[in-house]
Amino acid sequence: MRDYSKFKVTVRGDPKFASFFMGLSDGQLKKGIDDVLDALKEHPDSGDLVERSLWPDEYKKLVLDNLFRIEIGREQRMTYTIRIDGGNLDVDVIEFFPTHKEYERRFHF
Repeated sequence: MRDYSKFKVTVRGDPKFASFFMGLSDGQLKKGIDDVLDALKEHPDSGDLVERSLWPDEYKKLVLDNLFRIEIGREQRMTYTIRIDGGNLDVDVIEFFPTHKEYERRFHF
């Protein structure tokens, strides 16, 4: 993993994800997502880099230089991108998948 200590790291979510996350009641799912978001602040590249050829059409329409996926639990997945601008590094969460089946549908696996 790369050393990100020289960057000011911000983790934020797409409006749809942010609305979903803020609407969660305190529970195991919210804690799991929160733990992953905290981990991304320390190690933004801790997810798996997704090859561009595997990106779904919906993602190809977005202005992205990279795409990562990370597991929340056994079933849940989340996608995000990393953007660097000078000394700032933004981790932007794109989408949360509550089941692996939904993730497979989006990525056509």
